[in-house]
Amino acid sequence: MVPLQALIRPWSGQAVRHIPDTPNRTYDIYDFSYAGRSAENRWNVAGEPTLYLAKEKDVALAEYARHFEVNRTLGLAAKTYQRKVYRFQVELNSVLDLRKQAAWPALSLRV
Repeated sequence: MVPLQALIRPWSGQAVRHIPDTPNRTYDIYDFSYAGRSAENRWNVAGEPTLYLAKEKDVALAEYARHFEVNRTLGLAAKTYQRKVYRFQVELNSVLDLRKQAAWPALSLRV
C-alpha cells in the first residue's frame, strides 16, 4: 500500500464557479464565506468549509440543476435567480486526487 503522503501533489488549473445574479446585489467570486453553510451538500456536512468548483461550466451548472431534481420544493422557484458563471485560476499546494486508485486502500475505499 502506498502511503497517502506520497500521493499528495500540488495542483493548478482553471476552475468555474457560479453565483446568483441577484438584482441590486453584487457578489465577490472570491468571497467563500458561505462555503459549507448549506445543509444540502453532498460532499460535506453543514458548517464544514467546503468550496465546490468545476473544471467546466456544464458540470457546474449540472450540479446546480441537481438541486431542482432532488430537492424540489414549492418555494424553491421563488428563491431562484439566474446564475453568473466565472472562470478563474486556482493554485493548491496539497491535493489528494481521489481518482487515483492507489489512494483508495489507505482510505478504506473499495475498487
